[in-house]
Amino acid sequence: MKYNCEFPGCSFATNNRNEIHEHHIIPKEAGGLNNKWNKIFFCATHHGFIFCEQSRHGQHSIRTNNSIILKGWRFSTGGKILEYIDEKGDIQFYDRNNFIMNSIIERQVNNKGEEHEKNQLLQCEKESNG
Repeated sequence: MKYNCEFPGCSFATNNRNEIHEHHIIPKEAGGLNNKWNKIFFCATHHGFIFCEQSRHGQHSIRTNNSIILKGWRFSTGGKILEYIDEKGDIQFYDRNNFIMNSIIERQVNNKGEEHEKNQLLQCEKESNG
């Protein structure tokens, strides 16, 4: 099985399960489930960039200038999309399989107004989950 780091923009991939870190989007200590919808894989470098507001101890309880906050998976006809808050505090969407998704979202946000378009995207994603 091939494992990919799912940190936005990272191209690390391995067939060795010991070379990739499994992370729970909602920490187990905060009631997060141990299922595939609450898991994400990171390389050793990027696993340290994750900040979890619910974490009370360990590396994910410390926020740095490079930290991102995972919000969860969204689903579209093209596959799963990671929703996260970047180091500037902006909501971002990352789709490993379809990089165009990010540029389309950004263009729409820039052309039509940020808040309106983000709400429209979230509504579309909720409807497609049905």
